[in-house]
Amino acid sequence: MLEEEKRLPALKIKISTLFMIIYCFVMFVPGYFSNAGIKLLSNLMMVVAAFFLLRHKYKPNKFIVLTGIYMLYLMIISYINRTNAADIHLIISYCKIFFFLGVFDYMLKNNQENAVNIMFYWISFRLYYFRMDYTIHL
Repeated sequence: MLEEEKRLPALKIKISTLFMIIYCFVMFVPGYFSNAGIKLLSNLMMVVAAFFLLRHKYKPNKFIVLTGIYMLYLMIISYINRTNAADIHLIISYCKIFFFLGVFDYMLKNNQENAVNIMFYWISFRLYYFRMDYTIHL
């Protein structure tokens, strides 16, 4: 009788966790890595996030609602004062942030450990590269 091969257990990852990892990457990518492809991917992820939250019938908490109201207020003020930033890119940027917060809140409600771990690693990665961006080379 042949010895059975020892197999490693299969890695189980939820689609929502994978989505959160990709969304964190495109939201927190360092500026010098950013290019047209990353910007396009972040816009695509924003649309996917909107459908993701609608599909799961997400109910935002008070913090998300207040953040959304504040961002709407900032957009309206920017358009009223006719600042240089008042264009479609401002709306898209605020929507990306709003939907990211929604996805993160959803992940915190359903799988807190994964959401916190993902954010910890991406923020650590971003802070590491932020430190490298502003290091003075003599």
